[in-house]
Amino acid sequence: MHKHELLKPYTDKQRADFIVEYNHRQGLIIKEDEIGLYTEEPPIIEPTLEEQVIALERKYEMNRWQREGILAEGSLFSDYTKAKAQEIETLAEELRHNDVETDQNTI
Repeated sequence: MHKHELLKPYTDKQRADFIVEYNHRQGLIIKEDEIGLYTEEPPIIEPTLEEQVIALERKYEMNRWQREGILAEGSLFSDYTKAKAQEIETLAEELRHNDVETDQNTI
């Protein structure tokens, strides 16, 4: 069952109103078949690993060299700061590892 439907017969105005309300205002996908119009949720697009790293770097204002200093042995940063730096670094390491694999596969 679809979230919203407009079954035939309908007028051009009803069709336009349906599209404006559910596509333009609510961001739903409009599909049409022999029965009428219906809506679907748009696909959820997960951020890439790179986008996740960038978002966390911006959120915590830490770039790679700052994380390395925070995570260095003997660092006097708080446990919270170290945990956030490690969270970003774990994702960044995975991204760097994936980039190396990609480069090796293209040679």
